[in-house]
Amino acid sequence: MREEPGVQEHELAQQAVAREEPGVREHKSAQRAVLRATRTFDMACKYVDGKYIFHQTCGLWNAPCVHGCGYLHLSSSTLGSRKKCCANGRLSSASENFDEELMMDHELDQLPNFLRLIISSHCGFSQKSSTYNNLVAMAATAVCNYSNTNGFTQRGHGPQSVFMNGRVHHYMRTASTTSKNCGISYFIFDDIASLAGSAERQNVDPTILLDICQGLKSENSYCRDLGFLGVEARQRAQGNIVIPRMVDQVQHFDVCSVVNNRQTGAMRLEVRTSNGNVSDVNMDSKKVEGLCFPLLFPHAEPGYTNASKSRLGPDKYVMARL
Repeated sequence: MREEPGVQEHELAQQAVAREEPGVREHKSAQRAVLRATRTFDMACKYVDGKYIFHQTCGLWNAPCVHGCGYLHLSSSTLGSRKKCCANGRLSSASENFDEELMMDHELDQLPNFLRLIISSHCGFSQKSSTYNNLVAMAATAVCNYSNTNGFTQRGHGPQSVFMNGRVHHYMRTASTTSKNCGISYFIFDDIASLAGSAERQNVDPTILLDICQGLKSENSYCRDLGFLGVEARQRAQGNIVIPRMVDQVQHFDVCSVVNNRQTGAMRLEVRTSNGNVSDVNMDSKKVEGLCFPLLFPHAEPGYTNASKSRLGPDKYVMARL
């Protein structure tokens, strides 16, 4: 029946009206909370006696943080693991270990409305979240191991299990009007066709991808800066010319060069982070995480740097972020 003309639209309209009824949205939220609290989860793997054992039962998400930050741990997690939550309580205002200065340096803002709506409306989003993130990421991660073997290796079942072998570095790709392989091209040139091509190749929902891009352009200062650079470059590039630099245009980035090819119509923009290199993003830069993981840092919050080591070790930082 859904294939009949107008039936699907009528159903969607009915559902939209139903959601606006008093108490309906709250009731559905409560139902989802109950389901989450009673559903058991399987771990990706467990390492025992030199072997990886897959699909180990993890229990329920019902063990609250002992420091009062509000996070729920899996019931199978150890007490020692739970104590590490929110950096041993230093990032929880309810804890006696609370460190307000540290909290100010490493606090993440609430997820913006567009992301909360996507997460609540699409139950399969989490399984594809890394793919969506890679499509809109403004910097890429490369692994160089100086050999013929792959730097990235799938290890075990599922897309979440990845092994990296070699030196990891991050870099800004060259934005191009003919490229469809990264978020930086989309945000600079606002190319809807490029976005649709990326969705088709990666087998993701183009509507969700478009909502993410529009949301990031509204909430993320990196994305807004890149959009401004694209407008400025198109205004200044006439014919087959090179603009050597566009200095002090935006807060976060420098433009190294703009090439506009009159014959092909292609425009290429080389972007680097302020005080960074053309092809490399300093691993100690506070911008690395925001550029590589815009879905986890949608407000372009600053990430971890070497300056944080003396007060917050990298393992505790990662645990707190998780």
